[in-house]
Amino acid sequence: MKSIIEIEEMLSIELSNRLKGERSIIEFSNYYNKSLGDTSFILAGLLEAHLQRKYCEWFINGKWIDDTLIETFEHNGNEIEMSGIVIWGISGQTEQWTDPFKIILQFIDDVIANYNILFGDVFRESLNYTDFKHNRNYWKEREPDWSYIINPTSH
Repeated sequence: MKSIIEIEEMLSIELSNRLKGERSIIEFSNYYNKSLGDTSFILAGLLEAHLQRKYCEWFINGKWIDDTLIETFEHNGNEIEMSGIVIWGISGQTEQWTDPFKIILQFIDDVIANYNILFGDVFRESLNYTDFKHNRNYWKEREPDWSYIINPTSH
């Protein structure tokens, strides 16, 4: 498994490459995943690495993170903000679940200088992926009360 620092470097490179030459980041089918290349699963890996390191209770019963669906993407100068859905599962089961996420990244010279990841909702249960496919607005109904607030100082 890659370290948090290695994953941060991968994310810096992927986002910098995607934004070079002021390329347009286009939303396809309500998500930015296609325009952002490997960003979605790199974000999933970064979140999983932080959860494993600091929030071991999240992995009780074999939870693992599969991917993210990036629903919003904003790029303002040296800051990028993305939000969407994290898709996760439990080892030995085929069912997958969803929870909201938001990440705010600050860059200096194409390198991530700081970031915050917000994940989960304290007051709403995770929604299974099958139900999410039929109600893609479930997590948009209100701003989450974040279960996990992660920043680089936590590693």
